[in-house]
Amino acid sequence: GAYAIANVKTDCYCVYTNNPVGGPLRGFGMCEMQWGIERQMDELAGILNIDPLRIRLINGMKDGSSTASGQTVQHVAFDRCLKAVAEAVEYGKKSGKYRGKGIAGMVKAPAQPSNASSSVIIRLNEDGTIQLLIGSTEMGQGTLTAMVQITAEALNIPPEKIELRMPDTDFTPYEWQSVGSRTIYSCGNAVLKAAKDVKDQLYALAGPALGVPEDELELSDNVVRWMKDHSKFIKLAELANSFKKASGEGLFGPIIGRGSWVPTTLSNLDPETGQGNPGLFWTFGATAAEVEIDPETGAINLLQLASVLDAGKAINLQLCKAQLNGGAIMGLGTALYEELKLDRGRVLNHNYADYKIPTMENVPEINCFVLETAEEGGPFGARGVGEPPMIGVAPAIANAVADAIGVEFYTFPITPERIVQALKEKANKPVL
Repeated sequence: GAYAIANVKTDCYCVYTNNPVGGPLRGFGMCEMQWGIERQMDELAGILNIDPLRIRLINGMKDGSSTASGQTVQHVAFDRCLKAVAEAVEYGKKSGKYRGKGIAGMVKAPAQPSNASSSVIIRLNEDGTIQLLIGSTEMGQGTLTAMVQITAEALNIPPEKIELRMPDTDFTPYEWQSVGSRTIYSCGNAVLKAAKDVKDQLYALAGPALGVPEDELELSDNVVRWMKDHSKFIKLAELANSFKKASGEGLFGPIIGRGSWVPTTLSNLDPETGQGNPGLFWTFGATAAEVEIDPETGAINLLQLASVLDAGKAINLQLCKAQLNGGAIMGLGTALYEELKLDRGRVLNHNYADYKIPTMENVPEINCFVLETAEEGGPFGARGVGEPPMIGVAPAIANAVADAIGVEFYTFPITPERIVQALKEKANKPVL
């Protein structure tokens, strides 16, 4: 989890059942694991008579903290994330009977092998436009838009001058996988390397043509120009394929930039000690919720939800906030609606009439905030935010329910039926 704990012992079990095979979903097991951690943090706060927010601030990771595997984390703004969502829902201010507020922290690192590579090709077209070829798949996370923006920034050209080719194994370069919230970091770094390759070639071509040193050139406004005298320039379109000096001597071309990137800071976990560096980067965040419970029917009214993530540097702020909104809604489904009902391995609710997911009618006001603490090594300081927004939602809602009615839940979804049953058991429980 997101906490600095000096001593950790973990046992893992693989259990065979006759239930349907589980597969990957947004968060890759982090939602389930951090549900337990964040529910436990609230219970520990109760035992110690400490405010749940305060116990998180005391124990939360900070710059220089170590994970359970011994990896040191840097550029951590976990405390700012917690304070931001607490302020958004006025955490600590009671708003009425059967109303409660809950908070949860989260952290996520992309899980990938150390040879998980990304590669990019950038071509300079004859008309001075750019063709960008990447292998990363767009599934709604905004990858294609972000890669165009990174390319535009790196080459100092307008985004509309860039044509992005959709991934196709016939002609786009290799990408390990579009998973684990890794794309903006890994593919983005490959884009930067390809852009540098393009600039190096352009400067090597334009320097002799202009008669100026290559290290005194810059790329701007679709031209390569001399920094000391902007009247000395060559248009990109003239450099696209080749260039001929006044003497008639031809210079090389065409301009095709290549960039590949692979993580170099990862290591396998030691099988005996569990120590190593498995995380490429660490994305921290927090979620807070306010609920109102009808004690007669068990109905849960989710009044508000606040979500914040530290994106490092938001390449596209609007897309980052869209990820936070989408993740919050998916987390809402986990917390209150989605439940696979099985009978001896047979799925009973195998359609969306019986398998409930949240609709817009069920979605409350969601306040999304993006913090920016630059990630060293990320493209322009960016880190991935695709999966993390979902992780803290369910425990934040469960903590809010516990605050409202004084009943703890250890499984999800938290349905009206389970709330009514829990309240009955609480009423019948003898007072010691």
